[in-house]
Amino acid sequence: LKTFLTHTAHTGPYPVYSAMVHMVLLMRFLVLVASSVKSSADKALVLGDSWAEYSLETLQEKCDTITSMVNRGIAGTTAAEWAAKDNCATKPPDSLCCRSTGSCSLDDVSFNDTFRTAWVSIGGNDFFLTGCSAAPATLSAIQANIQKVVADLQALSPQTTIVLTGYSVPSSPLTWHPSPSCSEFSALLPLNAAVKAAAEAQSVDYVDVSQVMGGNATQYSDAQFYADSIHLNEAGYRQLWHHPPLQAAMQCLLGQSVSGAPRKLKGASLASLAVILPWMR
Repeated sequence: LKTFLTHTAHTGPYPVYSAMVHMVLLMRFLVLVASSVKSSADKALVLGDSWAEYSLETLQEKCDTITSMVNRGIAGTTAAEWAAKDNCATKPPDSLCCRSTGSCSLDDVSFNDTFRTAWVSIGGNDFFLTGCSAAPATLSAIQANIQKVVADLQALSPQTTIVLTGYSVPSSPLTWHPSPSCSEFSALLPLNAAVKAAAEAQSVDYVDVSQVMGGNATQYSDAQFYADSIHLNEAGYRQLWHHPPLQAAMQCLLGQSVSGAPRKLKGASLASLAVILPWMR
């Protein structure tokens, strides 16, 4: 802009040529401004448990409008821990919230840049810790903790569109869990209802993904989308981000990356990551 203004002040004896130069300089300036705005406006945040952590960078790769992202998912963590803002100052060094470079606290997330959208995946581990109890008091407690996390995020980044999804129906019985209730087809539906209630209470988006992998209240999901009974694989995350209501909520414009051949996930494999707890593993 300084160059543009300086050049304008010295038009010289060639007005037509000078006008063309001015136009070029102005266009270059506007491109720089647009690029600067886009770099922050198209940033996404992924937050929560293993569903979030194991998604790695798939949201950015499957969502054409997202140019950068931060994944703060920590496998095995609970909504209660995120609501309490547990970090390494309050938890022992071997706790799940201290397992990575981050913590279960939004206070440790940098909001210097604008997050256009945020996907929050929490509540599953809380639910499994109760033995998949559908008792109203249990679900109300989970809902309250999810609401607290969303409220904290809204306070820190009020311009961010927040999306909750709950979880898809498992691909097989959760044999690693001692409670038979957790292996029922519809086991996660009460949890998803609590997640939806939390989203509505905080006026954020909820997208039902319970049947996106082919499962429902009477059958398990298609195993081709799962790394194990509960965790999605690369094909599963591609299926998740391709879900039209979720595309709309995340403001995605999906292109060739969705229908293309599966790409190997960057970083550690899902199998190597699933070493946290017997639940959500």
